[in-house]
Amino acid sequence: MDKIKTSKKSGKKYSPFGWEFNFAIKNLAFADFIKYPQRIYLSLTEKGRLVTPDDFEPKKEVRPLVDKVWEKFSNCFEGNILLKNKKSRHKILLFCVFT
Repeated sequence: MDKIKTSKKSGKKYSPFGWEFNFAIKNLAFADFIKYPQRIYLSLTEKGRLVTPDDFEPKKEVRPLVDKVWEKFSNCFEGNILLKNKKSRHKILLFCVFT
C-alpha cells in the first residue's frame, strides 16, 4: 500500500493501491452497491446492504454491469480532446453513461 510509482507518461507520482481502490469504488457505485454523494463519504445502497461478504462474487455481480459502463464511456471519448480536462471528463462520463 505504501509503494509509490512514477508515471512513465506524465512523470507524476502515484500509489498503485490508490489507483486500484478508486476504480473498485467507481465500479461498486456503477453496479449500485455503494453511493458517494460527496467524494469523502461512502454509503451502502439497499443492494449493497443485502450482500453477504462470504457469498459476494464481484466477477459475477459487478463485472458484467461495469464492463458495459466502461465500454460506453470509452466509446464516448474516442478522439475527444476533452480527455485532458478532468472536470469536463467527469461531466462527459455522467452524460455518456447515464443518457
